[in-house]
Amino acid sequence: MDLLEKMTLRERHVDSGILLSGCQADETSADVGGGGGKAYGAFSNAIQTVLKENECALKNKELVMMAREVLERLGFQQHPCLYCSDQNADATFLSQP
Repeated sequence: MDLLEKMTLRERHVDSGILLSGCQADETSADVGGGGGKAYGAFSNAIQTVLKENECALKNKELVMMAREVLERLGFQQHPCLYCSDQNADATFLSQP
């Protein structure tokens, strides 16, 4: 397969990946102490909080921005990120109803 054929295949490839990260590359993603001595991620907790507080379907980018607000309100120094195409940023989080 020559270079032109490879490039053509790449152009046809649809990017369907979506990555939600708990922090930026130069930050640390915090853990929170839970009941029973178990720890869990502050970002995971923020996501769950946002989903519980919002009954309507949220776009991926809305969810991440709202989670950032929750973390800031709780005093965490981390900034979650969303890595995906613009189309996927506007898609509904996990195909919520």
